[in-house]
Amino acid sequence: MAAGWGWLWGVVAMIAVRFLFRIRGWTALNYRRESIPLGYGLLFVPLFLMEAVWIAVAQQTVELAVGMLASAGMGLAGWFDDRFGTDGPKGLRGHVLALQHGVVTTGMIKVLAAFCLALLAASVRPVSLLEMAADVLLIMLSTNLINLLDLRPGRALKGSGLLLIIAATAGTLPLDGVLVWACVLGCMVAAARDDLRGRVMLGDTGANALGFLGGVLCIHSLGVSVKIGLLVLFGALHLYAERSSITAYIEKSRLLRRLDEWGRG
Repeated sequence: MAAGWGWLWGVVAMIAVRFLFRIRGWTALNYRRESIPLGYGLLFVPLFLMEAVWIAVAQQTVELAVGMLASAGMGLAGWFDDRFGTDGPKGLRGHVLALQHGVVTTGMIKVLAAFCLALLAASVRPVSLLEMAADVLLIMLSTNLINLLDLRPGRALKGSGLLLIIAATAGTLPLDGVLVWACVLGCMVAAARDDLRGRVMLGDTGANALGFLGGVLCIHSLGVSVKIGLLVLFGALHLYAERSSITAYIEKSRLLRRLDEWGRG
C-alpha cells in the first residue's frame, strides 16, 4: 500500500510538474541543449512532509520524522539553488575559493544547509558523539554524491535507488523506515519514465532530497562498520570527482555505461 501510494503521488505530480513548470518558465537546457523542466524533484518535498507527519502521529517515531522533515528541507535548499544558482564555481573547492574572495554562492549556502539539517537529523538519535559525527558526514556525502550523478537522464534516480537498497539490505530498517522506503521507491518508479527519456530534470531539488533521505535511512539501518565503509567509499568518490569526471569514467567502463544507459531507450 505504501509503494502504491507513492506511485500514485508520483504519477499525478509528474503531470502537474510538466504543465506548471513550463507555464512558469522553470526550465533549463539539458546536456543535449534542449529546454526541459528543471527541478521536478520538488514533488518529493510534500511527499516527505506528509510522511513525516504520518510517522510522528501514527507511529510516534520522532527520530525518523525529524529525518524526513530535514530531507524535505534539503529539497527546498536544492530548489533555491536550481532557481537562483548561476553557472559559477562548481564543486566544494570552487565554492570555498569563491568564499575566500568574498563571494557567497548558492552552492555554499546549500552546503551550510546540508550541515545544519544533517546535524538535526543525527542529533535526535541516542548515539555517542563520535557516531553522531559519522552520521552527519555520511548524510552530507550521500547528499552531494547523488547531486554529482545528476548529469544524465535517470542517473541520479538509479544512484538514489541503489542507496535505498543498501539501507534496506545491508542493515535493519525499522517498520516505519520500511514504509517510507517503499513509498519513496514507488514515487521514484513513477517519475523514472520521464526522467530516463530526458523530458524533465531531477535537479538539485530532487538529487539533494533523495540523497539526504538515503543517508538518513542508512544511519537508522546500518551498523557502525558498514557506515565507516560507506564513508570511505563516498569520500573516495568525492576526491575523484574533484580531480576528474565521473561521467568520463562511466563512458570508459563498458559495464557502467550499459547500466547508465539502461532504460533510456
